[in-house]
Amino acid sequence: MSSVDAYSDDIFISSEHAVSPYILEYTDMMKVYKTGMLITAPSLIFLGIPMYHLVGCVSQFVGWAVDAYSTHKVCDLCEDERFSKYGLDKYFMETNPELGLHPRKDELLSKKHLTSTAKNIVKSAALPPLGLGRLIIAPMIYRHHAGVRKHIKKSFELGDAVKRMLEEGESEQGIRKWLRSVE
Repeated sequence: MSSVDAYSDDIFISSEHAVSPYILEYTDMMKVYKTGMLITAPSLIFLGIPMYHLVGCVSQFVGWAVDAYSTHKVCDLCEDERFSKYGLDKYFMETNPELGLHPRKDELLSKKHLTSTAKNIVKSAALPPLGLGRLIIAPMIYRHHAGVRKHIKKSFELGDAVKRMLEEGESEQGIRKWLRSVE
């Protein structure tokens, strides 16, 4: 019996020890996971398997839902009159080209935006790595939006405090000194 060996970066598998050809495919998938590359030859072997395509759809939907939920929470703050009054609209903007710079909550559920989302879900059914990619970045998007919310809320608190100080007749230097002392 001849020994056919396969070398894959840090994994050496001899044909004498390989019980099935799926071992190589599994190790390749783990390399794909570790490096973050989603569309590779090992993922192509799953094309045509209904569950694989369903996972792509569901992943895209869950990723979109996380993004929409966290964006919705930021939109709540952006609709507050203090957002533009305190000049925050110059610093915080939506980067999604399908939405405006300062989207309202109803724009998130507009027919145009939902149609685009549905198209992305269909694309993820055809190419599941697209949906998996969306799911992978969803926690980062949520964390970013949470930071934006926190920053806007803190800006509202500072703006309200400065407004109170102005109403009480505090001097500009007194307000500047107080602002320097605030984290």
